[in-house]
Amino acid sequence: MSTFRSTLRLAVTLAVVLAARPGLARDWFVDNIGGSDAFDGLSSDRQGGLSGPMKTIRRALRLAGPSDTVHLANHGEPYYESLDLTGRRASGSEVKPFTIEGHGAIVSGARSIPPQAWSLYRGRIWKMTPFRKGHYQLLLSHAALPEIPCVRSARSLPKLEPGQWCVWNGTMYFHALDQVGGSPLDLPLAFAYESVGLTLYDVRHVLVKDITFRHFRQDGVNAHDLAKYVILENVKLLENGRTGLTVAGSSLVGVKDSAFGGNRVAQLLNSERAQTELLSSVLDDRPGERLRIDGGHVLIDGDEVMP
Repeated sequence: MSTFRSTLRLAVTLAVVLAARPGLARDWFVDNIGGSDAFDGLSSDRQGGLSGPMKTIRRALRLAGPSDTVHLANHGEPYYESLDLTGRRASGSEVKPFTIEGHGAIVSGARSIPPQAWSLYRGRIWKMTPFRKGHYQLLLSHAALPEIPCVRSARSLPKLEPGQWCVWNGTMYFHALDQVGGSPLDLPLAFAYESVGLTLYDVRHVLVKDITFRHFRQDGVNAHDLAKYVILENVKLLENGRTGLTVAGSSLVGVKDSAFGGNRVAQLLNSERAQTELLSSVLDDRPGERLRIDGGHVLIDGDEVMP
């Protein structure tokens, strides 16, 4: 375990200290309010013609190359996207990691529920059946509503109080709030639609900073396999349908000054031969498990956590 510990601490130090050094790598700029994917993305403000920030992070990631930095403008409006980093183009080096600099921005997997998706079940309980099954999250005004567990083999719904929901046989059931008059149609309800906020596969030396991933159907961040020396710094992983962070395969991930909370199944899942180290980070245990270790190693502030 000494090799894992010293190697990952070195990666954290390099990512934090050296990411700001100038080099040949490019900076790309994204602005979901004032940008356009027709712009070149090489400046944070509109310069005339086609010079200015792009609108979507996906567009910037398609153009970015090794050791580049993608900057997100933060106007308080979430980026409703699902992101992927794969291979050499999305990798960096010890001297200059590939970087996503969020500047406090939010990336969300939520989508509004159209009124016609709801049908009355009985009394003040309404139901809807999402197209995608397996993991769920019901949201009201950008916050997760309380879920009541339901056993799949149960013959009836559990008791639901106003504002609570459950999943039974692939359908979501919601007890409408008292002040709404019995219908969810007047509420700004949404559900976790996109699968994963950020997927990492076969990348090296990646730094993700100052960003929130929330309300994804499965995971906020998923280091699927071969993601080595990935650093999440000041990242919030909140209210996702499965986990805040999943680290799998042979991935090696460090998490620094970050927060996990409200993820439905577990805050952190580590599996196979993966290794995760958390430094100065907060793991909330509501509503899912704090940690789920199905293989590999997890260190928290230098101490290994046993499964």
